Amino acid sequence: MKALSILSSLPLAVSLLSAQVNTALARTPAPIEEATAVPSETDVRSTIPSGQTSELLEVVVQLADPPLAAMVSRQAGQFGAATQQRTYAAQLAARQDAFMLSANALGAKELARVSKALNAVIVSVTANRLADLAKLPGVKSVRPVRHYARDLSETVPYIGAGFVQNSLNITGTGVTIAVLDSGIDYTHVNLGGPGTSAAYQAAWGTSI
Repeated sequence: MKALSILSSLPLAVSLLSAQVNTALARTPAPIEEATAVPSETDVRSTIPSGQTSELLEVVVQLADPPLAAMVSRQAGQFGAATQQRTYAAQLAARQDAFMLSANALGAKELARVSKALNAVIVSVTANRLADLAKLPGVKSVRPVRHYARDLSETVPYIGAGFVQNSLNITGTGVTIAVLDSGIDYTHVNLGGPGTSAAYQAAWGTSI
């Protein structure tokens, strides 16, 4: 009787296990290498003016190929050496060049490009060319460039600088400030890297 009870419960257990596995697979994100290069309508954000206006806009055009950091993180065995990283970086640059040839034909002007943490080209283009720009081969998304302005009305009182300026007459005039930033070390263990000296040396310590 006990054996029959166990056997009768097996179909239910298998069914539940199968449902859990299917749910887990459905939640598993697609690898970045498999990201589609066909932009959806939402990729050209509504915050960017559209239509037939000739307004000149600045946009970030993300390309479909994974950036260098993503490739190194996901395929450390293949891209762990400096030579492979430089080769892949050159491939990204070549594809960005190819994109710009097509973008130039639409009247776009290159402002900047990045490839390590994000594979993208920043361009200025008229609004009536945005849809055509998004349809170019290899384009993943088109998003607006955000420009930020300093707002000291809240930050000055928050840090107590008003007292220093008004009572002590120290305004910072004539003071030179240098901001030094070495960038992000994606091999750091807290950023998903192996966290070893060897990984750092192979990635940025002696390359690119």
